[in-house]
Amino acid sequence: MFTTVWTEEKVDYLIRHYSNTPNAKIVAVTGISERTIQRKARALGLTKDADYIVSSVKEIVEYLRGFSPVWRDLVSGKGDFIL
Repeated sequence: MFTTVWTEEKVDYLIRHYSNTPNAKIVAVTGISERTIQRKARALGLTKDADYIVSSVKEIVEYLRGFSPVWRDLVSGKGDFIL
């Protein structure tokens, strides 16, 4: 079993950026797996910011709208969710 070494710098980075940064970027910066980052964030009581989550979901829905009329109907013309 591989043990991740959490340096003070990596923990500080996670604390400063976890709430509004994609996990993939944190993986790229720290070299730590996404699953391990999620576990450490949970242990530290960190969560994603609500506005960040809404923004991310809107980006995903907009991306999916290009693939199917069904997805286009999930978002109103104003970009408000109608789910």
